[in-house]
Amino acid sequence: MKQMLSGLSLTERVDVLNIGLMILSCWVAVIIPFELFLFSYAVLGPLHYLTEISWLHDNKYYANKGYDAIVLSFLAVVIAVLGIMTLVAKMDVAVISAMVFYVAFFAALLFILVKDNKFRLIGLAFILLTSSLANKYFVFFVVLLPTLVHVFLFTAFFMLFGTIKSKSRTGIAALVALFLCAWFLLDLYAVPANYHASDYVRKNYDLFKAMNTTWLFHFNGVFPNSPSFNWDHEVYETTNGILIMRFIAFAYTYHYLNWFSKTNIIKWNKIPKVRMILIVAIWLLSIALYWKDYKLGLCWLLVLSYMHVLLEFPLNFRSMLLLVGYKSTK
Repeated sequence: MKQMLSGLSLTERVDVLNIGLMILSCWVAVIIPFELFLFSYAVLGPLHYLTEISWLHDNKYYANKGYDAIVLSFLAVVIAVLGIMTLVAKMDVAVISAMVFYVAFFAALLFILVKDNKFRLIGLAFILLTSSLANKYFVFFVVLLPTLVHVFLFTAFFMLFGTIKSKSRTGIAALVALFLCAWFLLDLYAVPANYHASDYVRKNYDLFKAMNTTWLFHFNGVFPNSPSFNWDHEVYETTNGILIMRFIAFAYTYHYLNWFSKTNIIKWNKIPKVRMILIVAIWLLSIALYWKDYKLGLCWLLVLSYMHVLLEFPLNFRSMLLLVGYKSTK
């Protein structure tokens, strides 16, 4: 095995490592799905946000103009504030959140395609005027885009992009393994789970339950049909609910591990020592806050969480356009 790995390139060795990380994430997700998600989100998540934002900053956010990242960061702060209002004050601001996500998503595409400030302003005005359309696609913009689309579909896309760019056979194997793991968790190993969600899990995962209820409602055809209907039962106790949670836990955990596994390739760790110390300090503080009160930790990191999603949009779009042969994105 050691001889075989020594004959591989760095990229190929990372691909092999990632297949192992997928198997590990998949195995733990089967056993303790809710606990794995809560751990990964609280421990791996903050370090991922901080290091990716740092890396994007060093690469000028893959944007055409300096203010592109400022606009996207501002919109991320707005979304985070709306999220805190929902978590703390129980205010229903989901419609506004959908509109802001819509603006950020299409503004990022506009920023990649258009350089002239005059046409950018016209484009932004059009995006703002049509932002109410987001309410028709509320589930995509508010629930799926910053969660499963970001952690699973965009991860799969970057794996595909890297495989095509490097012409790596191990990259193809890793991409196939990713979807096999998803299939295994959602369908192939669709057996009733001998699993019971603890009170701690139910209390803290309720902050994220919209992912599960959205999936159950739109893709599994589960909907309230009686006064006694209970979403907690569907999410935490049914077979479908557990299978979905296994996939969510796997998707998030592997998304974070995939980032850290590629340290030697993208070299996000090659930063000034002071910045690294600051990143580690904020990361440790974040873990402490999650340990003390999960909701407090979530509120504390919502800005960074949404910021790393929105600031990645230019890279997402640039990579997609390059993949289909569009060259004029610099």
